[in-house]
Amino acid sequence: MWNLKLDYTADMATEFLLNDFLKIIKRTRFLYVETEPDNDIGHGFFEPLILGLCWCDFLGALYFGDGNLGNTERSKKYISEVLGVLNPRYRSAAKHLVKNYRNGAVHAYAPDGNFNIILDDSEAHLTEKHNPFCLVVSINDFLNDLEKSVVSFTENINATEGGFGTLDSLNKARRDMLKYVEEQT
Repeated sequence: MWNLKLDYTADMATEFLLNDFLKIIKRTRFLYVETEPDNDIGHGFFEPLILGLCWCDFLGALYFGDGNLGNTERSKKYISEVLGVLNPRYRSAAKHLVKNYRNGAVHAYAPDGNFNIILDDSEAHLTEKHNPFCLVVSINDFLNDLEKSVVSFTENINATEGGFGTLDSLNKARRDMLKYVEEQT
């Protein structure tokens, strides 16, 4: 459904976000939080965090109407401004999340600094430890917040023209991204 060459209607955008995109967050939670792995494998902590931060980039593109590739500012902005509504701690954590857990892990196969990723602890989620600095991330809480942000996005998709989080911004970003795909083929 993503590669349709026409602009989405509000119903199409909602269907994509809730019936296609939201499922990847739910599957990730199932695979990395709810399913008990064999002891020799252990829980994956980096995988769902890296995936989630990549999704923040994608959702940021749709939300802010900027489908140009290679834009980590968009991830920070989505985390700070959209996830920050759900949990104000994201506002101060956005820069560190992207630098440490996305850029470091994606480009160097290791976080860019001290890290503390836990499976499920709402009280500890996005708290800071000092000496040395370390941001605690709870995978389950991060995935819950991403899921809530997608649902919230769909609830506002019919907002008036212009602005962020609207159908216009989503379609503008889609056109940018589909143009890139066409150029590569």
